Amino acid sequence: MVRFIKMKSMVFLTSALCVVVFPHVFAKDYYLAKQNVNWFGAMEYCIFHGMQLATVESQVEQIELEAVLAHDGDAPGHIWIGGSDLAKKGNFVWSPTAEPFTYTSWAYSKSRPGYTRRCVQQHHQDGIIGWVVQDCFHILWVVCETLD
Repeated sequence: MVRFIKMKSMVFLTSALCVVVFPHVFAKDYYLAKQNVNWFGAMEYCIFHGMQLATVESQVEQIELEAVLAHDGDAPGHIWIGGSDLAKKGNFVWSPTAEPFTYTSWAYSKSRPGYTRRCVQQHHQDGIIGWVVQDCFHILWVVCETLD
């Protein structure tokens, strides 16, 4: 069971598997779920908890997402966000909305020729921060956002 508690300027997300706290001053509310799942499982996890996989539509939102991940010292260097080009290779969209990317923050070239199922992860490791294309069946943690 996931429970949200607001206290002054802080938001707490608690469950049996994680406790994450972030200042409630961002444009979006992001929640880091310490779940080891593939991209499809990440999508289901967020939906089950009344949220969606995180979307990043501006530099401000990218900075906010990076701050959320930096806040949790246990966060691994790769975490699922809501982008993919599953419908048409090379045309990346935010899967929760099917809206094409209008802002990007690629850490590397998005060309990964060996991958047939291409989903987007947020990378923040070894001084490299940004998005990376990954096979959708790779196992990572999840970043969800609340629905408007």
